[in-house]
Amino acid sequence: MYGRRNGVAECLSNYAPHAIASMTRIGEALGDLRPVNGWVKVVGRVGSSAENESSGAIAEILVAHRAWRLGFPLSFDPPTEGARHADVRVGQADDPATLYIEVCVKEPLPEIARSTEALKHSVIPMFDEPSLNLAKGGAFERAPEASEIGPLAQRVKAFMTDAAASQGIQTLSVPGLLELRAIRFDEPGYQEAVVARLVGDFRGIVFQHSPYSRLMSAVHSKAAQLPSSGAGLLVISPPSFLGQPPPIEQLVAALRAELTRMPHVVALALMWRQLRLPAEARREAVSESLLIQEVVHPPVVERVLFIPHPAVASTNEPLARACAIMCGGPTVAGA
Repeated sequence: MYGRRNGVAECLSNYAPHAIASMTRIGEALGDLRPVNGWVKVVGRVGSSAENESSGAIAEILVAHRAWRLGFPLSFDPPTEGARHADVRVGQADDPATLYIEVCVKEPLPEIARSTEALKHSVIPMFDEPSLNLAKGGAFERAPEASEIGPLAQRVKAFMTDAAASQGIQTLSVPGLLELRAIRFDEPGYQEAVVARLVGDFRGIVFQHSPYSRLMSAVHSKAAQLPSSGAGLLVISPPSFLGQPPPIEQLVAALRAELTRMPHVVALALMWRQLRLPAEARREAVSESLLIQEVVHPPVVERVLFIPHPAVASTNEPLARACAIMCGGPTVAGA
């Protein structure tokens, strides 16, 4: 286990107090949940070296443990519809208040996203490259695949260097992917190139590797695992926003709008950890949602942003169950 990359090994490799507290919490949950149906399968995933597999299994165990502490009957990996399965079922299959839970961990922004951001900056500055005395223009035809980003970035860098030492307008063409044009500001044809919109204008596309896009993608993909005729809860550890998260009110508004398209999802919870002082337990209402803060070990806190479905009444039993599990108390209306 120590030789592979997985969540447990990473916890053990760091003996900071908050890591020890996390490991203790995971160990308690594993022991308490041993009688639960499906325990062996989910524990097997804890030792997986597959990307996100270990951290996802640990997150499922910790969310299930929240429900276990409240005395709810549980089952891991329950079938929903067709060949699909949810991560956790809280309640018996025939209980109208039964809640199905899907848990998703989006790791900190992966290398592909960082590389994409760097590539976008090198290709689409606003709209020139003063350090190279270049104006640029062109178009992306599509977003590059992960395997294309590195080689493309190298080609763009070499092209810029050559263009800065060349006369006239220069073109880099990657069929079906990118067309990039560049001309020096001091070239006689610079103004003509601007008028013809050969430079100074760039037609881009929506890159799918931004933190916000990844979060929304996770919401949709995980919602599809929940039964369409049941009541579901989505629990997502969001990706890093590179230190620039959208305001919580803005994020809540966007996610509430998404929930209106998912009548089978009674609530969505974002759960993440951060350094925060003072490290104290807090509970506050934010735009018809709840923000809960629990202390893992100072200065590390765990925060839960609980967003109920706008059209589901606070008296709805599955919603009340979801809020009790994630927030330890009533919904916003009952707070």
